[in-house]
Formats: sequence, C-alpha cells, structure tokens
Amino acid sequence: MGTGLWFTILGRLEVRCGSTPVPVGGHRERALLGLLPYHANRVVCHDQLIDELLADQPTGQARRMLRT
Repeated sequence: MGTGLWFTILGRLEVRCGSTPVPVGGHRERALLGLLPYHANRVVCHDQLIDELLADQPTGQARRMLRT
C-alpha cells in the first residue's frame, strides 16, 4: 500500500494514511466518508448529499450541518 489516503467502504468503514489508521468521527461523518468514495471522480452537489445523508432534517438545518 502506498502513502496516500485509503478508504475501505465494503464492510466497516476504514480510513488509512499509508498504513496508519485514521480515526473517523461520528455516525454522520462516517456516512459522508463512505459516500464520497462511492461517487469517486464525480461531482456530488450539496442537494444530493443532503438527500442521501440528511433527508430527515429541515433544509436550512441540513445545509448548516453539511457545512459544519
């Protein structure tokens, strides 16, 4: 494995920098980090991220949460 950033998204999400495991935040952060490699090399707009990650939140609150 090289020294880049690696994501394992099948099974439990794992992030590694080279061979070093990188701690990942809470549930929503893990969901976002699992979703982005799934859409690798494609633009993912705010609305799509909100639909896939924060659909249970009011729109204004979801946009603020995504920015945070």
